[in-house]
Amino acid sequence: MRTYFRLPALALASLLLCSASSIAQNPAPRFHDPADSAKIMGVVTRYLAFMPNDTIPNAMVDLLTAGEMQKRLIASHGLPVRFPAPFIYTLSAPRSVRDNDSLAIVTAAVSSGIVPLFGPLTVDWVFFLQPVDNAWRLTAIRRLAGIEDAVAQMNQLDSSNYPLKLKKIIAAETGRTLLSNDQIRQHFRDHSVDFQRLAENFRRPGHDSIWMMGRTDRVITQVNNFGISWGDAAQNIPHDVAEEFLAKLPREQQAGLRAQLRQAEETRKEGYDSLARIAKRIGITTKRLDSMVMMMHDLGISFANTRLPWKGAVQFTLGGHFDDVVGLIYSPGGGVPLVSPREYFYVEQIAEGWWMFRST
Repeated sequence: MRTYFRLPALALASLLLCSASSIAQNPAPRFHDPADSAKIMGVVTRYLAFMPNDTIPNAMVDLLTAGEMQKRLIASHGLPVRFPAPFIYTLSAPRSVRDNDSLAIVTAAVSSGIVPLFGPLTVDWVFFLQPVDNAWRLTAIRRLAGIEDAVAQMNQLDSSNYPLKLKKIIAAETGRTLLSNDQIRQHFRDHSVDFQRLAENFRRPGHDSIWMMGRTDRVITQVNNFGISWGDAAQNIPHDVAEEFLAKLPREQQAGLRAQLRQAEETRKEGYDSLARIAKRIGITTKRLDSMVMMMHDLGISFANTRLPWKGAVQFTLGGHFDDVVGLIYSPGGGVPLVSPREYFYVEQIAEGWWMFRST
């Protein structure tokens, strides 16, 4: 059975996240006028002061906002984006994201409760400000889409009858969408050597046949423009976990599940046969592919892409779906995405040649 397929051009284009983005060097966080930082922080804190209230008065909407954000507030009759109660947050220092200081950002790390199998949740909101009529105004606010869905999945997983070991395996993948900026910084610090090694694997001289790779659990679901269908075999369930789960089921259900597990093993064999054919076609050994997907698994990377407008760069997706993702970019030449509310709404250098990003 053929279990691999060539992705259509349209689908492939959607995976090349932001390939047509503008290119900019790492934006300097400081402002030409040092007073701008205090002015920006004043605008953000005045806006946040209205959060516990029902609405923001029209006069304040006019004074503090412009553009997209002002239009949204007018349409909602002054109702601001709601942060969860109790209203606990930490603001970052304002950063300029344009050489001419025409755009700035401030991040609010907002405490958002406890998520089962994950722990305390912090959501990073990004405020965009621009100078309008000689005053800084809030023009947009962004955060990663899909957080509510991930929280719902974690709650559903927690209430399921899966063995705890299996819950933790699934939660480790789902929970990466919920990672805060602080957690990603720490994750990179803890594994910086391994991240660097994986990035260099995608950039080996004379070995440029792998330019895109996706995975589910420990299996490769995409190599370049080839996709592999694994069905129920994508998730590797340890034998002891499967037996523990089976023991909890009524006897009449056990036979059906065992048959399903046997079918998954057959599908897994077909998947590996497909992977071997793809490897031969693109001139890469299966040993190297296996090594790379294991590195991606261990680092929590679900997708890697080198077809980017920044020379020598590799983009790693940690969490999210489609364009709404969070991850890391390795760009030794220093080229990074241009920060804007429309695409990459957050980019931060976390090490030499490495940036964290959030996109929409």
